[in-house]
Amino acid sequence: MKLQRNFLYIVMAIIVMAITSSCSKDNDPGPTPADDIDPELVGTWETKLKYQSKDLDVRLTFNEDETLEVNVKADIEEGQPPFELTASGTYKAKDGEISFQLTESTLNELVGLEDSIKYEIIVGQLYLEDLPLFPFDKVK
Repeated sequence: MKLQRNFLYIVMAIIVMAITSSCSKDNDPGPTPADDIDPELVGTWETKLKYQSKDLDVRLTFNEDETLEVNVKADIEEGQPPFELTASGTYKAKDGEISFQLTESTLNELVGLEDSIKYEIIVGQLYLEDLPLFPFDKVK
């Protein structure tokens, strides 16, 4: 059971890394901050993943003040508190790409991560380039 729990922790960390990683960084100074946010992206998005009959809830929140929150929650063992992984930072979103920097996380390896990821919003669902089979639904 302990091996299964450790493996599930690794899977959740990989999911967070996939959500928060992609191709290249954009060093272009870019437009003014007001132009750096896609208003359609602002809000809270959720998806539920299944792994070995375990539910993993993933929540992404993109705020108007250019802050980002990532939350992953999973019930690993019956009778145990759920495992939670959180990260927060800043982001810019324009022309189908989210650029971000994580400033805090319960997983120390994510702190300081800077990257970008392509996204698309289709019929009210958020699709991330690295997780195309898991659309996120907007909840707020």
